[in-house]
Amino acid sequence: MRVLKSPVFYFGVALLLAVGLALLAPYIVDWGRYRAGLETWGQKLTGREVAIRGAISAKLFPFPQLTAEEVVIANPDGFREPVFASLERVKVQVTLGGLINGELQVESIEIDNPVATLVRMQGNKVNWLFEPAVSLRNSRMLEKVRLDQITVNGGSVYLLD
Repeated sequence: MRVLKSPVFYFGVALLLAVGLALLAPYIVDWGRYRAGLETWGQKLTGREVAIRGAISAKLFPFPQLTAEEVVIANPDGFREPVFASLERVKVQVTLGGLINGELQVESIEIDNPVATLVRMQGNKVNWLFEPAVSLRNSRMLEKVRLDQITVNGGSVYLLD
């Protein structure tokens, strides 16, 4: 049997091309194009305005990872200060198997140098409680999310009472 007629040969070539594209994609794709979508996802998840002012990058190997720099989370309406927290860098690492299975298995979230201001106003109104969007709560998507670890490097927390 000739090598060029073997289906195993074509499968091997296709597999090598797929792996090669997966390795090159993070360097070719302009991740900044996804800024609006990521900010919208952050808003749905927190119930607040989320802005990514810095660079966005991703990689697939050895573990899928998304990094966003200069992330700002707004305060809810009714608070004097517009910003609840600013994060120098947020790195989210997920499992490849989870992505293939349609689940979001977050292995770790690493946050560098966050600055958060916790506020309690008269009437015990606070700014540290988050409420995901109704559409997200009703979609059962959050039931498929598993989070193993959150690491915070540096940072400051201020409390205004």
